[in-house]
Amino acid sequence: MHTLGLLAGQVLAGITWDPFIRGVLIITVAVLVLPGSVYLILATDTGARVGFMIAMAGLFGWIFIMAVVWAVFGIGDVGRAASWKTRGSPAWRARRFRGRAFRSRSSAGAANGRAGLRGAHRARRAR
Repeated sequence: MHTLGLLAGQVLAGITWDPFIRGVLIITVAVLVLPGSVYLILATDTGARVGFMIAMAGLFGWIFIMAVVWAVFGIGDVGRAASWKTRGSPAWRARRFRGRAFRSRSSAGAANGRAGLRGAHRARRAR
């Protein structure tokens, strides 16, 4: 009996860990319990055949209403159309720097008399 309890505990732990198995079990239980309980009540009140006919008529009526609602309002809330703004092409950036960004720090510092690219950019802005 103790082994059966451990096995059941491991199975339940696996079900709570794996979302796919948990989802399949939830849908299976929902499909069996919800329409099954309606059919059970109808079958006890009207008989097995008539209860089944009433339950199926209700199910297909509900499916039809949901299909009509989905066909009419199925697009949902429509937001703004996707768009973007360009902030300059890579060619524009290449023309702006004219190759200075590819120099090493030592050559840029030596050419401008300053240490590194930061000093060169500051000197250019100050003009």
